[in-house]
Amino acid sequence: MKKFPLTVIIANYNSGIFLKKCINSINNCTKVPSEIIIVDDKSTDNSLKFAKILKKKNSNIKIICKKKNEGAAKARHVALKKIKNKIISYIDADDFVENGALFQAYKKLIKTKSDICLFKLYSYKDGNSAIHYANPVKKKLTGKEATEETLGKWNIHFSGVFRKDLFISAYNSLNIKRNLFNADELIIRLFFKNSQKIVTTNKKYFYRFHKLSTTNKTSLTYHRDNSRKLEELISYLWVIKFAKNEYNHLLYPCVRWGISLSYKIWKQRKIISSTKTKIALTRFLNAISKEVSLFTFYKNYPLHFFIFLYIKLNLLINNG
Repeated sequence: MKKFPLTVIIANYNSGIFLKKCINSINNCTKVPSEIIIVDDKSTDNSLKFAKILKKKNSNIKIICKKKNEGAAKARHVALKKIKNKIISYIDADDFVENGALFQAYKKLIKTKSDICLFKLYSYKDGNSAIHYANPVKKKLTGKEATEETLGKWNIHFSGVFRKDLFISAYNSLNIKRNLFNADELIIRLFFKNSQKIVTTNKKYFYRFHKLSTTNKTSLTYHRDNSRKLEELISYLWVIKFAKNEYNHLLYPCVRWGISLSYKIWKQRKIISSTKTKIALTRFLNAISKEVSLFTFYKNYPLHFFIFLYIKLNLLINNG
């Protein structure tokens, strides 16, 4: 078993039962990453126990234990500060990769002098897999093309092998002072924007779809602190401003998505908190009004414009 200079960062929150399969998919190969960092985001299950057992059997595993549950983006950032390898990969603790996928992606990234090499993404549920809709159509993309696929839609995934320095740059340039549980979506857009060349490989990454998946961990957090769902409004306002400043032709599709998000949150106001929802939605919709031409928005998306008015009026005439 030979090692190559790649660090895999595994953000884990209560995914202990899946860790073994994740690690085995990485290490049961002839060539393995020189470093695997499991960052435990203050799990409440047996994750740490399983991680320590795996560490004893695998010399390339390190464990970082966070003292506070802050979300995957923060967990990955903690690990990012501690690694020396220039090429990294993120794998969620409940996901896994095809045998040899990491080395093949690493080789292609180096050979093509790219910033990113994306896997072929598959959804995995109950032992069955299917190609995920978010695989890019092109085999090669510019950073601009990739970023555009994230605005007003998600037609591209972010599972692959990457240059570490671009991630550090993305974190450093994120102009939001507070930590957001869904900050991943903002980091991804900035990483794509900073990239010059993106390639793909046919090697597979399996995203495990289940109610406890890492992607849904934020939703689980909402059950403990429902107000955190309102953080989506903060991050999505960032997306709207980002589109306006960098990709203006996609501004209104982003606003449409923002209004759809507002409506979903409005419908859940009793679960979250009527008062908090009213304050957050009022601020969000007022901010949108300042960022865009409502007349242009109406011409492009009349249905979403009337949803915008509906929420605004309800916020004015009742207490949520």
